[in-house]
Amino acid sequence: MPERKPTRIRLFASDLDNTLTGADGKVSAYTAQVIRDAMDMGYLFTFATGRQASSMWRLRDAVPVNAPVICCNGSELVDVFTGQVYHRVPVPVQTAVEFASCCLANGVDFVCRADDYECANETCVYLPVLRRRQTEAETAGRILQRICLIRDAEDPALQGDFVKLLSWPKNREQHGIITSFCKEHPEIWTTSSVPGLIEIGPAGYDKGAGLRKLCEILGVSREETCVFGDYVNDIPLFESAGMAVAMGNADPSVRERATFVTANNTEDGVALAMKRILSGEFG
Repeated sequence: MPERKPTRIRLFASDLDNTLTGADGKVSAYTAQVIRDAMDMGYLFTFATGRQASSMWRLRDAVPVNAPVICCNGSELVDVFTGQVYHRVPVPVQTAVEFASCCLANGVDFVCRADDYECANETCVYLPVLRRRQTEAETAGRILQRICLIRDAEDPALQGDFVKLLSWPKNREQHGIITSFCKEHPEIWTTSSVPGLIEIGPAGYDKGAGLRKLCEILGVSREETCVFGDYVNDIPLFESAGMAVAMGNADPSVRERATFVTANNTEDGVALAMKRILSGEFG
């Protein structure tokens, strides 16, 4: 078993896309081994992601975690092995219906994401991704969310517990429409994990709130946490952690809030940073 060196950190939480995963969407064997070594030494490791728990089966099998996962930008805490839900706050149903109605009326592509299904407009730009993930899951003998195509806001499928709403405005006018909608609804907040995407969740529940709730469950203090991220939805996570590590490919707004900057996601940046921390370099 690897030797444990002096460090105040007990819990590591990493964003997934463009942070822990490489350009192929996978975690390298080297990074996975560094994480396993840390867990063998008694450290806790988990994900802090915008994804929902049911979409992480492939990563879960490749990179074991030993703490509940912060999902949907903080509105869920889920054990991805057992399915146990520690914490979940959905978007109000009426808000989701009004969001879908707004998008349909203005030609904005959208997805309303629940645990067991996803609603999308019929021409949504994201549909090929959803269908590819379904095919991959079915091929692997797993069940992923069903897709409900929405033509109007009266569709009963919109009467669900959605943990996340997403939209892909095609131009400045559509972006302004969605921004105005969100400003008129104080019960929600917006963020983004990639350029061109607007992600919506319940107000007060971001990745930082998810980390604070996780620490409460685990009995870990803020000072004992280290997080990794690359984009603006990781800023609340950084502001709630004792140590924050930005990827070399991170947005400038994330880098300026970091304790230090590591290598790019395609260069095992998370693993290299963990090795430094586990060596006792930061105390």
